Amino acid sequence: MITTATTKTRQTKRTSRYCLVVVVVVVVVVVVVVVVVIVVVVVVVVVVTVVEIAVAVLVIVVVVIVIVVVVVVVVVVVVVVVVVVVVVVVVVVVVVVVLVVEGGGGVVVALVVLIIVVLVIVVVVVVVVVKVAVVVVAVVVVVVVVVAVVVVTVSRFRYQIKQKLTALTVTFTTDKFQELKYNFSHYLQHHETQWNQRTKQQEINFSLAS
Repeated sequence: MITTATTKTRQTKRTSRYCLVVVVVVVVVVVVVVVVVIVVVVVVVVVVTVVEIAVAVLVIVVVVIVIVVVVVVVVVVVVVVVVVVVVVVVVVVVVVVVLVVEGGGGVVVALVVLIIVVLVIVVVVVVVVVKVAVVVVAVVVVVVVVVAVVVVTVSRFRYQIKQKLTALTVTFTTDKFQELKYNFSHYLQHHETQWNQRTKQQEINFSLAS
């Protein structure tokens, strides 16, 4: 009877060790899973943030390019207008001087024709400048709208992903630790009950053996 009680005691200790090993393994697995989830969340947030920064930089570059193009176009148009006006003025002056010197009868007609030509040229240049300005303004407006939409969309997308991943991580971690806590307390309670029962049985066996 003493040998049987000793054997049962050894089996009880061995079972306790196995149960403890199982609990430790479960704890390690849960901790590893939680760490992996946290790392994944951090990586996703970092990647989305980097993408947002890249989009913002790209948008800034596009806006700068558009501004430079607008400035170049305006400068070119101004230079062309100035050159045309100077050329027309020079031509008018030369023609008027020639007609006055020669004293031709068609001086008035020539002046009227030159004035009409100058007015036509000025009107054409003004129309071209207005068209270019309208196109440039339209391009700038489109670029600004696209930039605003992209930035708002990316920011909202990043915020939603971060919020959902954070909520998922908190929920997952809380649930796992609650489950682990419940399992561990249940294991302790069950093991304590079995231990008490086995101890009482061993005491009965010892008393019968004596």
